[in-house]
Amino acid sequence: MAVIAGVIALYQRHFDRELNAIQSKTTVWDQAGILDDESKQYILDVSRDLKDSYGLDLRVWTRTEPFEAPAPDGKTIFLGVDVPGNKAAAVFPPLVAMALGPDLPSFLARDHFNEYFERGDAATGVVAAVGLIYQALLDAQSGAAKREGGDAS
Repeated sequence: MAVIAGVIALYQRHFDRELNAIQSKTTVWDQAGILDDESKQYILDVSRDLKDSYGLDLRVWTRTEPFEAPAPDGKTIFLGVDVPGNKAAAVFPPLVAMALGPDLPSFLARDHFNEYFERGDAATGVVAAVGLIYQALLDAQSGAAKREGGDAS
């Protein structure tokens, strides 16, 4: 019986690790359970548009424990929030960070969430942060289009 119990415990631990690995690769990993269906749908819609328009992946985590943000890669925008720890992380692909400037990721990680953490409303902060990222990319694209096409003024 002890051997069977040990095998079951090891299998459960392995299954939990595999599930965490799979969830961490999906667009929204709401481990903290703070996002409602409408918020998740908004994030998924933005993610689809980022993929279709720019070839970028969006990963949004809300966690109940500290985490390590992934290293930047060439195509993933990462936004993570440790809800009980009142900490956030934002990681952009190098070319996106260069196009948008270094201030946006640091603003999101350090300042953006302060007000939302104080109000106990991290979910609204997550949705607003996704909106800021999306709007910044749209603004950068329209600015580039104006520079290429020339201003009519």
